Amino acid sequence: MTSTEPTDIETGRWDLVAQTITTRASELRLLQVQLAKRARVSLAIVRELQLNTHERRRSVRTLEALSAALELHPQHLCAVARGEIPPPLRVDEAQEEREDTILTRLADLEQRLANISTMLTSAFADPRSTFVAEVHRHLSPDCECEGVLPALIVVRPQ
Repeated sequence: MTSTEPTDIETGRWDLVAQTITTRASELRLLQVQLAKRARVSLAIVRELQLNTHERRRSVRTLEALSAALELHPQHLCAVARGEIPPPLRVDEAQEEREDTILTRLADLEQRLANISTMLTSAFADPRSTFVAEVHRHLSPDCECEGVLPALIVVRPQ
């Protein structure tokens, strides 16, 4: 924040601020007490803003803290209060890495599922196939599934 920016917002669209807080907290499944803790503001402030019970001067820092706690751009609630369009939230590199990791793991799981599907198709084509041997090969050594494996082979009626 530069020295030319106001430190408080005296009048504003507090109804829109309340709506924004309610909508975003709901999306994040945050209770008021959790939001207050995340933003490091009092529960009373969160309640007043979310319920729009007291229209009074608000600190820009308070609105920035709440914006950040709601995973919005730090200036989001200030812009809403001023009746302006909020700045877009830039996706950080850490979030992009998490998304890449999730997509990689998903692709791996899809491949493993395809392999299992192929293995099961082969096993059902010939019940005396190497299905049990393949299952044993993929089990961890500490798995206590020995008595369960024969039940995995299902012979289709002729």
